[in-house]
Amino acid sequence: MLVKSLTLDDIEDVFKDSNIFTMASGNTGDVLKFFLYAKEENSHVLILCELKINILLASANINIKIGYLPEDEIISDAQETELFKHSQDFSHYLITCLQNLKNLIILDNLSIS
Repeated sequence: MLVKSLTLDDIEDVFKDSNIFTMASGNTGDVLKFFLYAKEENSHVLILCELKINILLASANINIKIGYLPEDEIISDAQETELFKHSQDFSHYLITCLQNLKNLIILDNLSIS
């Protein structure tokens, strides 16, 4: 069986290709940790994300903070609803990225290090 190494940089590149950018990343044992950010196109919505991937358990924990850029304020319920929708959309988008990583690992017999 051919075993390749998938590095943190490789994973960050998958995120970057999806317009999700890494502020910091690292690993402690079997857990990979990423601090990510994204900005909604054509809006003032900023998304911050802490992502922890447990390699042994094949699970991920996602914490998302979302808001308008500092110069903007939430002034209506409609804006709060909009932020909630952006948060849900980003969650689905990030999960798709993680599934793509999982497919790479399974299909190519890759091990993460």
